[in-house]
Amino acid sequence: MGDFRGYIEPIGVSLGIGLLIGMEREWAHKDMGLRTFALAALAGCLAWLIHPVAAFLVLGAAISLVSILNIRSLLVDRSLEMTTSVALLVTLLLGMVVAQGYAL
Repeated sequence: MGDFRGYIEPIGVSLGIGLLIGMEREWAHKDMGLRTFALAALAGCLAWLIHPVAAFLVLGAAISLVSILNIRSLLVDRSLEMTTSVALLVTLLLGMVVAQGYAL
């Protein structure tokens, strides 16, 4: 079994980034908030720690999901939440960057 202590810091930093961005989105009364952004940052971090290919697969899935949700929202509600969508993808990317060792 491997030593997982080296993974605690990037996971914690990624989770913190996601929680901070999620708090701001909740204060702005947006649909996605604390949990969604924390999970996105965590998913980016964990996927990169598993393997970079896994991280890009997760990123592709997130882009697809955000696109589908925005198309649905545009067709049904005639509204578009681009800031929240971009913030979610950037949060996922930040999780990936932290996992690469760029915590600052």
